[in-house]
Amino acid sequence: MPIYNGNLILGYTSIYTALPVISLLFDKDTHLTNVMKFPTLYKQLQRGRELSIKRFIWMFWKSLFQATVIMLGSIFLFETSFLKIATITFTCLIFAELLNVYTEIKTFHKVMVISLLITLLSYILSLIFLKEILDFTYLTAENIFKILLVTFTSWTPFFLTNKIKRCIYPEVYEKLNKIQIKS
Repeated sequence: MPIYNGNLILGYTSIYTALPVISLLFDKDTHLTNVMKFPTLYKQLQRGRELSIKRFIWMFWKSLFQATVIMLGSIFLFETSFLKIATITFTCLIFAELLNVYTEIKTFHKVMVISLLITLLSYILSLIFLKEILDFTYLTAENIFKILLVTFTSWTPFFLTNKIKRCIYPEVYEKLNKIQIKS
């Protein structure tokens, strides 16, 4: 028995996640001057390491972990409201996706902020207009706190891992960005 209505799945893949993912196209690793001075910066992309089996397994693990935390956390924290599980978990899922996109961004661009705001607005409008699918009356201040707790619990380990990895093993472009800032 599926938890999510087909409309929610369609909305997730086309409305709620499309703009933030597309906005990643505006992300810049480094300044154009660095690229012109050091054209070998993107040698790693030419080797195909961004689409490696290791990266795939990492993303699979991340998805599995976040799905498990969202489902089990929602069942545990909302044990008296199991019938509202679709609204609860779907809200956690949307927030987690937005945070995952935020984690991947290296340089914010106004298009990214606008896409995140449009996604949040579209979800709020969905709560208002899709009352038969999503029960927004259940989203009280206490329940929103619980939803945010579940969301941050599923996202924080990967955010911290990403930050620690960038500190210990910075990419070449990150080193150049630090040098450029200091000079």
